Amino acid sequence: NVGEAAGAAREIASNISGVARSASTAAEGVEQTRTAASELARMASELQGLVARFRYEERPAGKQLAAGASPRAALGARRVVAHV
Repeated sequence: NVGEAAGAAREIASNISGVARSASTAAEGVEQTRTAASELARMASELQGLVARFRYEERPAGKQLAAGASPRAALGARRVVAHV
């Protein structure tokens, strides 16, 4: 029957349109993910550059202390120093 064939053709066309919409939505998601990954890589690089400006120092135990320094400082001290 021609009417049944037309109805089936409309259903197929509707399904194809749904698949096309889903593919378009997926492509938008992929682009958003790519943009986010690119921004994250840029931020990681920037953070790496900032962290590289610092170094960890440890003063050996028993080193001469300044007047008024805490007794704990005589055991050795650790600190992070910025290099500019």
